[in-house]
Amino acid sequence: MIIRAFVLAILAACLTVSAAAQTAPISESVDARLDEAAAAGNAGRYADAMALFRPIAVAGNARAQYNMGLFHANGFGVPVSKETALAWFEKAAAQGHVKALYHVALYHDRGLGTAQDRPEALAYYKRAAEAGDKRSAYNAAHLLLTGDGVAADEPQGARYLMMAAEGEDASPEALLGAGWIHEKGIGVSPSITTASHYYGKAYQAGLPYARDFNYDLYKTNSERAAAAFEAGDTATGIAILDELCGLTVFRACYHAGTYRLRGKYGVARDPQRAMEDLRLPCEHRYEHACSYLAEAVIFSPGPFAPGDVQMAANLYKDGCEAGDQALCYNLAYMKYYSRFDMDDYEGAKKLLAQACFHNGYQKACGPFTDMFNAEGRAMGWIGEPKKKTIWSAIDNALAPLADAMVGYGQIVSSGNYSTSYGSYSPPSTSYNQVSQSNAYRDNLQFNEMISRIETYGSATNCSAGNRYC
Repeated sequence: MIIRAFVLAILAACLTVSAAAQTAPISESVDARLDEAAAAGNAGRYADAMALFRPIAVAGNARAQYNMGLFHANGFGVPVSKETALAWFEKAAAQGHVKALYHVALYHDRGLGTAQDRPEALAYYKRAAEAGDKRSAYNAAHLLLTGDGVAADEPQGARYLMMAAEGEDASPEALLGAGWIHEKGIGVSPSITTASHYYGKAYQAGLPYARDFNYDLYKTNSERAAAAFEAGDTATGIAILDELCGLTVFRACYHAGTYRLRGKYGVARDPQRAMEDLRLPCEHRYEHACSYLAEAVIFSPGPFAPGDVQMAANLYKDGCEAGDQALCYNLAYMKYYSRFDMDDYEGAKKLLAQACFHNGYQKACGPFTDMFNAEGRAMGWIGEPKKKTIWSAIDNALAPLADAMVGYGQIVSSGNYSTSYGSYSPPSTSYNQVSQSNAYRDNLQFNEMISRIETYGSATNCSAGNRYC
């Protein structure tokens, strides 16, 4: 027996439904009597309510017939009789009363007051569902998806389940079911994003364990992505990572970003997209995401999101000041190129000089010597090399440096996330083909100044007129 208070609440809702929404127009006197009957039932005066409902129900009013069915189903003022209840529900259902359609379906589904008949139940569930009853849509979906007593039909079952899951009044169970069919691709195209959406709604609707479904969804698909990469199916692997990343799964964003940055597992190198992937895990300090993001910033043509360039510069500056010459080299690169809006040519040169001459970091020597010799030629205090190059003016003189530094072989990383892209290959120009007069003296003076540099940014005592101090 249903708890009395709960049944009274259902009865109150049913009895107060507007007759105009369920039946053909009725007179105001009938409408008033139905309201009076509902009030009596809500007050527990079932005999009075039955006395008012019965003649109206016998006269063919669907609302009254439905309520007569409720009274007999629950024993309100009369003995419980599922058979009598079903008879009244069927009369109301024949007139399209939505709740009556649901009850007739339920009785055939469970064998209440009649023999169990799942195909008949499904037919009534469908009629009620198409009229907007979400309980009927959910039950129809259950029968169709499980094939319990009816022919299984996954696409049709998925359609009814989605009808049950739409709207603010969708049940948590329907929302969870919608997530499940989209995760598994049952009757619909599989979609990680859609599955996660409905799992999240089920959790918000009061189903605590729906959150576990989301966790399992992320874990299972992360494993699918890994298996796809190992099998050489790059397209599937990166597609899964991208979809998970769109759901703010940091680990997926991290791997998608590093694969695009490094060109791993056959993923095309795309530092601009890698920068977008890595931003979220960096913001949440996920593993080495910020170091990879800084690397992506260097390789990206831009545009950059606010803060990306500053983050990369700060990371490289901190590492440089801690003695990591590879990061000094990267910071010099950022100071040199205009797309980073740092415009610090002299700062870049000093960083390269420090790394090369004072700390023996060979990768910095070639770009620095290019800059030094190019300036000398442009100003006339270093002679032209015997082998002609494109360095006819200061702008052209710096082009080989750009070519050298922009390649993947030049920007280097430190720490346990590093990887090697190759070694530095200097341009064909000889770095030391200078005149035997003032140019040689200038080189000696410059090298003497370099030997005094202790750390980047420290003050240095230089001789008067030395333009590099």
